[in-house]
Amino acid sequence: MNTLPWIVAGGSLVLTSCSAGAAPPNPGASGAGGSSASTGAGGASFDAAREASAIDQCILVSMTSCQAATCHNAETRASGLLLTPQAITVDYQSLLVDKPNVGMPGVTAPGDERGCIPGNYKLIDSTNAESSLIYMKAIPKGDPTQPPCGTKMPVVGAFSAADRACILRWIETVIVARQAP
Repeated sequence: MNTLPWIVAGGSLVLTSCSAGAAPPNPGASGAGGSSASTGAGGASFDAAREASAIDQCILVSMTSCQAATCHNAETRASGLLLTPQAITVDYQSLLVDKPNVGMPGVTAPGDERGCIPGNYKLIDSTNAESSLIYMKAIPKGDPTQPPCGTKMPVVGAFSAADRACILRWIETVIVARQAP
């Protein structure tokens, strides 16, 4: 299994890039690169907080294009969706988890290229990460898959397979965080 390039710096797990072609480590996995070993480089155990921080870094890199001037930033909030660094690393529970998509007024049919039927999807679906609209629209460059509604994201630029894997891993981590006591 390929893994992202991780290093230990100052006792913390640090992501060195997010385009290496694979997802970040699984929650609960330890060690550099998400191996199943119980300790990481230098024998230090990795905890959930460090892994969450690494996933935060991965998602911040992967979702940079979503924050372009005409997209999902604080000023424009295309389709009512806010994907700023604050939204995706801190405020995700209140803004994204189990929240219905705003959709496009006038769109009434699935597969409409103009947008999505309002309320037809959850931005992050806490029961099934792969059913999250954010994930379903994040289609890597060259992948012929069409999103369930609207256009592939990002409109400007392109996601890599590693970006899409990072987005899925982030959604899965968000779901686990929501279920934690």
